[in-house]
Amino acid sequence: MILGHDQTQAHLEKALAENRLHHAYLFSGLKGLGKASFAEAMLPQILGQASGPDPAQMLAAGSHPDFIRLEIEADRKTGKMRKEITREQVEELLGFLTKHAVLAQRKVVLIDAVDDLNANAANNLLKWLEEPRPNTCLLLISHRPGGLLPTIRSRCATLLFKALDQEAFGHFAQAHHLQDSEHLFALSGGVPGEALQMSDPKIGEALETLSKLIANLDRVDALKLSGQARGLMTSADMDGLVLSIRLLRYALRALAGQGADMAQARFAAEAYALTKGREALARSLNMDVVQVWASLLLDLHALARQSQAHAA
Repeated sequence: MILGHDQTQAHLEKALAENRLHHAYLFSGLKGLGKASFAEAMLPQILGQASGPDPAQMLAAGSHPDFIRLEIEADRKTGKMRKEITREQVEELLGFLTKHAVLAQRKVVLIDAVDDLNANAANNLLKWLEEPRPNTCLLLISHRPGGLLPTIRSRCATLLFKALDQEAFGHFAQAHHLQDSEHLFALSGGVPGEALQMSDPKIGEALETLSKLIANLDRVDALKLSGQARGLMTSADMDGLVLSIRLLRYALRALAGQGADMAQARFAAEAYALTKGREALARSLNMDVVQVWASLLLDLHALARQSQAHAA
């Protein structure tokens, strides 16, 4: 089921109907918007049916000979998950694309996510994008398109995915049996993946803990706060940092909007501004995420102390 991406769906369906499908599409937008789910829902139409069984049935069984999904895999020697998509994986993919479609009208590849390609893999992919074969289509999922090679972006048709509006989000919440959709919409910013994550009771507990912390931040010992930082994260990795900052920002917005204490509301607004850019900083400098999180909490603590001193 496709929810909230009607224009993108209409664009692809029109391209298919007019037989002018691009050889590569860049599905661009925040992680959790449903880009890969959208691509999977569109696959039967993009593949088309030249002969044999219904494409949707074969895709569901994972046996369609004209489709490959490329993603991070486990190392075949060690069994451990790699951290990137390798050149060897892309070379296998290119070998697949050189052959004619068996049952479909075209061969289709879904790369989830193209952000995970290492430098050699990205260069290999670029060579194919520069001279694509007929009747092939690449669907490239990107959560951070700014980090891709400009030459890759320029050779793809970019389709921008946005957060769901409240009506579409309501349908999404109903389809996934999520309670309190208005609260989840505000908390997730209309990003379905984050809404599913934040519907977890443990995330609700993490939000409550952060809300209580920032409401009394000026009375917390800085050394103690630094020691507790790791435990205040949802997980000690980049995804955990992103989610923790989102929860913190939500708690600060709620505090700023309460209006009972003007000094506290002013602190919350200023603290909210301090949270901006921390994720980007951690990514660009490859910093330790726990250190970034602890530094943010200590900056907010100093601001809370300063605000309280001015109020006094």
